[in-house]
Amino acid sequence: MFFSVEMVLIDAEGGRIQASIRKAMIRKFKNSIVEGGVYKMIYFGLIENCGEYRASFHQFKLLFQPRTRIFPTESEVIPRFGIQAKISEELRETNGKSDYMFDFIGVLTAVGEEKEFKKFGRPIRVLEIELTDDKGVMKCSLFGRFIQMMKDFVANGVDDLGILVIQFAKVKEYMGQISLNTVGNSTRLLWNAQIPEVTSFKN
Repeated sequence: MFFSVEMVLIDAEGGRIQASIRKAMIRKFKNSIVEGGVYKMIYFGLIENCGEYRASFHQFKLLFQPRTRIFPTESEVIPRFGIQAKISEELRETNGKSDYMFDFIGVLTAVGEEKEFKKFGRPIRVLEIELTDDKGVMKCSLFGRFIQMMKDFVANGVDDLGILVIQFAKVKEYMGQISLNTVGNSTRLLWNAQIPEVTSFKN
């Protein structure tokens, strides 16, 4: 049961803003938008960007309304992913108390053993990895479908450094350790992606 559909929109300057389609409007717009598509929008609302899982640092987020209109268009300048990577030092400084989700790029330097624990009586699987940038090591905890994704990435092998992009992940603190955790269907993993942000990281 969906109470809303959340998305992140990117403009030509790479700026991000979160948008929301509430339950009553999902049927109206569910076939109008495809991830990766480019659109012109008019007649939308603005509400405060709040909550514990904010995908944008913008003060507001867009709200689809009955009068909202969407027109497919094209653009060669809008970035595909709009990655706004933080360095490991900045993530550690949050102490796991930020309401925002973050992007991070790092070299895969360690993969732990898959573990299982119980939360509210339900079994939860987790795979811990380490990513390194020029400011240090960032521990990451992968949950659910991201565990198999990571295993597939490693199994395929690489000829160069294995560089992982984690987009829309939450910084958590547990027993004094800071880690970057995947979040349900929100997080995106990109492995050795041929994108400008990874090229810049390598340089």
